[in-house]
Amino acid sequence: MFGSRVWKRYDGSRLRTEAKENAVPVPHAEPNRGSQSVIGLFQKCNYLSSQLNAYDFQKFQKPEIRSISVERIPLKIEQSKLVLSNLMSCKSDINIINQTARDVDSDFSITPYAQQTDRIQDINNRWNGLISSISQRAQVLQDLRYPSETERESSANPHSVESPWQRSTASNKVPYYINHFDRSTSWDHPEMLDLMRSFSNLNDIKFSAYRTAMKLRTLQKRLSLDLTLLGNVISVFEKPLDSVNSLSNSENYIDVAKILYYLQNIFEKTSSEYPQLLNVTVTVDMTLNWLLNVYDTSRTGTIRLLSMKIALSLLCRGNIEEKYRYIFSLAASEGETKDVVNRKNLSILFHDAIMIPKQLGEVAAFGGSSVEPSVKSCFEYANTPDAITVNDFLEWVKLEPQSLVWLPVMHRLAASETAKHEARCNICKEYPLIGFRYRSLKHFNCDICQTCFFSGRQTKFYKLDDPLQEYYTATTASEDIRDFFRIFRNKFWSKHRKQPKLGYLPLSLTFDETNSLIGVATTATPTHSIDIINSTPDTIFATSAPAQQIATKSDDEHSVIAQHCRNLNNFIQSSPRPPSASMLSIELLTRSSLDSEQRHELEAIIADLEDENHLLQNEYNRLCKQHIEKSQLINEYNISSNEQMMSYKDLEMLREAKLLRHHKSKLETRMKILEEHNKQLELQLNKSKQLLRPSNTRSPPLSQQSVRQINLGYMSAGDGDSSPLQTSGTSLRRSVERSLERQPNLITIDNLFSMADDINRAVVDLVQMFRLSSVLARTCVKPSQMVRSLTSLNTVAVEQEKLLAKNETPHLSESKRTPLFDFHVKHKGRLVNFSGWQLPVQYSESIGQSHKHTRAHSGLFDVSHMLQIKVHGKDRIKFMEQLVVSDIQNLKLNSSCLTLYTNKAGGILDDLIITKASDYLFVVSNAGRAENDLRHLNEHLEKSKDLNVDIEVLSDRALLALQGPSSSSVLQKFVPIDLTTFAFMQSASTTFANTIPCRVNRSGYTGEDGFEISVPANNVEQVASFLLESNEVALAGLGCRDSMRLEAGLCLYGNDIDEKTTPVEADLTWTIGKRRRELADFPGADIILDQIRNGVERKRIGVVSNGSCPRFGAEITDSDGKKIGQVTSGCPSPSLKHNIAIAYVSTNNAKPGTRVYLTVRNKKIEGNIVKLPFVPTKYYKPKNVTKQ
Repeated sequence: MFGSRVWKRYDGSRLRTEAKENAVPVPHAEPNRGSQSVIGLFQKCNYLSSQLNAYDFQKFQKPEIRSISVERIPLKIEQSKLVLSNLMSCKSDINIINQTARDVDSDFSITPYAQQTDRIQDINNRWNGLISSISQRAQVLQDLRYPSETERESSANPHSVESPWQRSTASNKVPYYINHFDRSTSWDHPEMLDLMRSFSNLNDIKFSAYRTAMKLRTLQKRLSLDLTLLGNVISVFEKPLDSVNSLSNSENYIDVAKILYYLQNIFEKTSSEYPQLLNVTVTVDMTLNWLLNVYDTSRTGTIRLLSMKIALSLLCRGNIEEKYRYIFSLAASEGETKDVVNRKNLSILFHDAIMIPKQLGEVAAFGGSSVEPSVKSCFEYANTPDAITVNDFLEWVKLEPQSLVWLPVMHRLAASETAKHEARCNICKEYPLIGFRYRSLKHFNCDICQTCFFSGRQTKFYKLDDPLQEYYTATTASEDIRDFFRIFRNKFWSKHRKQPKLGYLPLSLTFDETNSLIGVATTATPTHSIDIINSTPDTIFATSAPAQQIATKSDDEHSVIAQHCRNLNNFIQSSPRPPSASMLSIELLTRSSLDSEQRHELEAIIADLEDENHLLQNEYNRLCKQHIEKSQLINEYNISSNEQMMSYKDLEMLREAKLLRHHKSKLETRMKILEEHNKQLELQLNKSKQLLRPSNTRSPPLSQQSVRQINLGYMSAGDGDSSPLQTSGTSLRRSVERSLERQPNLITIDNLFSMADDINRAVVDLVQMFRLSSVLARTCVKPSQMVRSLTSLNTVAVEQEKLLAKNETPHLSESKRTPLFDFHVKHKGRLVNFSGWQLPVQYSESIGQSHKHTRAHSGLFDVSHMLQIKVHGKDRIKFMEQLVVSDIQNLKLNSSCLTLYTNKAGGILDDLIITKASDYLFVVSNAGRAENDLRHLNEHLEKSKDLNVDIEVLSDRALLALQGPSSSSVLQKFVPIDLTTFAFMQSASTTFANTIPCRVNRSGYTGEDGFEISVPANNVEQVASFLLESNEVALAGLGCRDSMRLEAGLCLYGNDIDEKTTPVEADLTWTIGKRRRELADFPGADIILDQIRNGVERKRIGVVSNGSCPRFGAEITDSDGKKIGQVTSGCPSPSLKHNIAIAYVSTNNAKPGTRVYLTVRNKKIEGNIVKLPFVPTKYYKPKNVTKQ
């Protein structure tokens, strides 16, 4: 009875609650603890049931595992882990309802309804079933993702590289890579080759410590070691293979299979933490490649286990002190005493560490390859002469010794990447400062950004020798006050200021490092002492600092040779080791613990030094003997009374001395000439670098049109007649144009030499111009005219420099701006003049990087400059078919087609895309032909007054192109239409993010799957920001768009097609509809149809160059030297990694595989004709839609 009363009370309270919600009074039912528990139980059950229903629905929606592609397996694993995590969070609620049911039954003697009891049991069963099924699915996906141990050891993974590359292994299991396109092989992974080439961009950093740190940081990120915890590395090596247990680290050499075993386990741990940021297969191969480059350059297939541990621990993510402790423990475990390190093991440790910067070509700045100075310096801090403790070692490394200074600099560089300083650079005016901040301790309010400091820039206020304070985190108020007083002190007591301390611990170099000493003196002279906010001295090695060399001056060459020989003898005699060179080399080799290859190299150097010493000794003895003989001869002549003979001998000696002095002066003169020649070469190299790095300058490069207008406007010296001044101006202009048209992101050695050749040619032309000044005086060109021309040219140069200083290009301010102009400036887009519009050619990434990102993921292009129109009226289709070649009448609703405006001669006026909507035609055409197209439409509109047609120019619309394989998944989040059934060249009018009206076309100009989205101009920035929220999407510019369209074999109007080119010649016959061919009612139909039937004389084809990149206008000849065609477009291909071009050749020579010769800068370059496209297109076609 009691139980029934309680349930009635609960029912009453429930009725009361429901009535309260409906504002209907109910009888009062007083709640108690039992009813509250029952209410809570029911609420928990309802909540858990709804949660499990959602998970059941997700499980039902998941695709079968066998239908999941390999690339999507990591994402599916992460999704399964997330579902498991959410299910496990429900476990506490399930425990609560189970406990509540038991409490209600025991404490209040209330037995829940049987229906409710079954419901609780059902929730438990469903939860257990979901946990089991999701766990099994995750395990199956894990097994598919990670190879077995046998597969890891075999290293045979076809997914490590992409076509045309193939991964293979040698007999010792060392991987190598085959390029099937050019039939070449390489020990280095293709991505490692790209990475090493990218290091050349960092060579402009003036200070070698920062330059090395930047390279290592870039390498660290590419190998995903910045995501790999030091603890993960240590844990993997704590479980060694059975075959490496018995030997010490320094004695144990492991082969490639064992290296792969360790790397696979390390990066699997990293991948479990960052599944979407790491491709384990590629990362393992890249890291193996790097380890072999550092420690096994001859590819024997084995490296020391200790070397691998040191390299990975130094570059992984972790505290720097923990890294020092770990590598010390590795060296300590080699000896009998585990807590101290002797000299031999410390030498091995330093040797393995210094090999890391040595592989990058930066070893000279850190004391050279020898480790003896480091060992000697370290043991100066030891309490005992034969062993050093970990505390002594840490005390030494905290001083940042010269040989290891690159490691703390790399750590500070990594910490500074997220730093943002509210300050403005006094040199480049950048605000805010990202990365390092350098505050001058000599001038108030003088801050230098990282870029300006690395490049060694200075102003009239800031000089390179000024003291600086470096910050890699945001400054505090106390630090600002401290720096204020330090600046104040330096301002008023600068005369008494002490010489700044070195920012690192220098190492004393031994005599056997003469070459290294010169390298350090030349490249490692410190020019700054920079304080760090944690009071740790910093390091800066200036590569341009003058060498501090000691030269012995003497008028007599004999004394110079004698002095050098005495120095050699004194060193050998004062050495505590035996003077024997062979014993000396053996002792040095034993202490340095070098490998066999370095031993042979060092022995060869020692032998050369011995031979040189022997030759110098012989020369010295010969000269001494000769000098003694002559002295004796002179004495005899002095005693002799024969004054005439004595005078003759004196004259002979004076003549010989004069010859020696003359010989010495000739040598000195030659040395000066060589030094001057070296300076000129360095100057030319710097100028070439400036041409190669237009992206590093503050101002965008001049457009070809602007350069042409400037030169043509000011280079004229006569009344239309050609003059030498015009000729040289034309050569200079062509040199500039050739340099400007080159893409800065794909510079090759051939391009470098070509640019240098252009510069030399221009200089020669200038010299010829001045030599012909006398000729000008006798011709119709007056001297006053030449002076005016030169003055005008000088004025143009000054104006050009002013424009560059203002970060502008000629006529750029007159260009139109798209609605995203401010958006491009905000994202550091490099703006250029394109068809009268200011558009970004690239962003912070290079064109090649942007190209590859779009191929792999997605790129977002601003194409708002293109002409968008709507054609209204019931006769719109008839009107447009009078102008184009396609069959618009039979075009399906909401479908698009590429078509052509043609003239009466069959020439192409423009290419365009027409979309057929229910009540209008949506037309998009080229921006460069916008005025011509509108004029063409209006002219025909005037002639067709009997037709019901109206044309609307959509000037208030913007156009975005989202291109790339992941574009569909990115866009699907913002549009309600199902993109999986949306085929290529389909269109739909919809909304973006449920609010912004837009028209979406599945089309593009890249050869990739993608979409063109037309939106209102005032909403385009919002749409672009939404799309960029995805990590898959990156901004891309005109440079990327051009290289991608060329790889896809698509035409560019003005280059590949024009008014003199017919659709048949351009291989665009497929754009002409079958009905239109039968009716022959499009402009130029007679000529075009005749060409279809009888053929054409020339044809558009693709060409692959085996050398330099052919550009527009390059002549094509056959093997006999006969001209057969001309290049219309060309660029380096980032995907194929060689130069490609689109060209027109005679039909007889248009067969793929035909060998041709391209004229590039008056040189014949071999090439081959290929079928277009160069890279296969990836236009989307739904799998469940059959072709009708």
